[in-house]
Amino acid sequence: MNILLGAIASSDANALLQEGCSQLPDQPYHFAHVCAFNDEILIQQAERYPAPNRTYPVGLVCLGFNPHDSGLTLFRERVLVALLGHLENTEQIMSKLTSLGYSHNLGQSEEVIAALIDWYDRIHKNFALAVQLALKECRGYFALAAIKKSSTDNLYCATLGPSLFIGQNQDGCHFASDAALIRTRSSLLIELECGEMAELNPRHIACFDSEGKPRKKSPLPAHAAGHFDYHMQADIAAQPLLLAQLIQHYQNAQLSGFLEQLAAGHQYQRVLLLASGSSHHAAATAGFWIEQIAQLPVHVEYASEYRYHNLIVERNTLVIAISQSGETADTIAALRHAIQAGHQDTLAITNHPASTLSQLAKYQLMQYAGEEMGATSTKTFSTQLLCLYFVALKLAAGKRIDISIAAAELNFLPNAVAAVLNLEEALKQWAQQLAKVENLFLIGRNLHFPIALEAAQKMKEVSYIHAEGYPGGEIKHGPVTLINRTVPVVACLPWDLMAEKMLANLQEVRARQGEIYVLSDVGLSSVEGFYCIRMPRKLPLLNPVLYTIAFQLLSYLTAIARGNQVDTPRNLSKTLDKE
Repeated sequence: MNILLGAIASSDANALLQEGCSQLPDQPYHFAHVCAFNDEILIQQAERYPAPNRTYPVGLVCLGFNPHDSGLTLFRERVLVALLGHLENTEQIMSKLTSLGYSHNLGQSEEVIAALIDWYDRIHKNFALAVQLALKECRGYFALAAIKKSSTDNLYCATLGPSLFIGQNQDGCHFASDAALIRTRSSLLIELECGEMAELNPRHIACFDSEGKPRKKSPLPAHAAGHFDYHMQADIAAQPLLLAQLIQHYQNAQLSGFLEQLAAGHQYQRVLLLASGSSHHAAATAGFWIEQIAQLPVHVEYASEYRYHNLIVERNTLVIAISQSGETADTIAALRHAIQAGHQDTLAITNHPASTLSQLAKYQLMQYAGEEMGATSTKTFSTQLLCLYFVALKLAAGKRIDISIAAAELNFLPNAVAAVLNLEEALKQWAQQLAKVENLFLIGRNLHFPIALEAAQKMKEVSYIHAEGYPGGEIKHGPVTLINRTVPVVACLPWDLMAEKMLANLQEVRARQGEIYVLSDVGLSSVEGFYCIRMPRKLPLLNPVLYTIAFQLLSYLTAIARGNQVDTPRNLSKTLDKE
């Protein structure tokens, strides 16, 4: 996940930035480094923290995994903006700026925001007010930093969702999107909330609410700010920003040249998806997307079984192999088998660019999920889903199918995911009850059946409950005989064309005195034995991502309630390198 770090000091900000970067996890990053001094701004791009050849009072560091998108721009040598996340209403703001005389060739979202700040600053001659007014006009899920080149005495940071932490010591003030990067230099940290902005100078921090009014913030002990008890908890919480960044990369056409090739009209007649474990559930979900959006036939195979089929190789087939590590032995063997059988166009979706799977495939699509410290798949699963959704969109675009409605859903996803995370207290109540059972069914229909399978796998992996995923319509064919007061059913119930049928399925469960737990995007009343949590706004195609994250949170909370060690589940390995 990308990281934003900034500092302003009375003499040299480099010490604060360098100390922050020394706290980074041991993994490769691309650095975009900003030095500001005496009305000058220098920007450096590097693979490691650059050693400046002079002191400077103001600095920023943008760290990411994608070297093509630093989220940094210096607009017309006047306004510098660093963006972390996704701007939702880019086109609307661009249209306004064009009418005001700004170039319609504004490219990245950070350029659009910088131009908007520049316009407000020209009107009001007040840079702090300009940042506040621009922020009020923006929609999305992002954090930003801003500097005015002609006045580097102040550094501004603001957020529309992601966490931003601010600290102060005798050297100056600093902020970061990850509290771990600054807590060693500040004993107390301030956390900005959605819509808030801070003005920093070497000796003072001023915070403002979403209306631009001064707001006094109570600092937190540094050790408590941004702290998570478990890696799985941190990985789940990281997903709104992570998905926002991935969407931003996609909309900037900076994820994969292959995606743009698809959109240009590369025609395929069918798609074959190869994967194992959680990745297979992502593939099964993508099968629905590709058939619905791109109108192509899809075949989804377990990688471990694919090698032993009598293959019929059909021309113009796109083969997609999915593995977060890129080292899953079954998936590598399946892709090799497909290539040897004569399939020429192969795509690897993975989190590791140097992996065996990436090198074996003709094309690559990186997830940019960062290191997943927990043993069970959370953020790597959601980024797999999103990458596969991108493929479905581009396959459709290549066939000249209108994708405007499907693509528009991406803009609403990060905030919807954040809203799901806000359901933690309600899900915790469910977890306290589910922690007492040893058997459990999870059901979904259509797009949500693979999500029920993934939810069941999560329950097995971390809570050690015997959980089974089923299509809602299949519960009556056998499983219904096992349902009673001690075997509850958890259901995905988005209010769509399948909702009435799912309610009928749940009536069969109710008739056998089975307890029912329902996730739905409509307000259903909870009564004894029927418990409902209302999900955020409906995203007809991307709903599976929202339900996935709700189930991740439920599995985590259930495991905690059972006293399990969620980060090191028994008998579970992160990467399976044996067939």
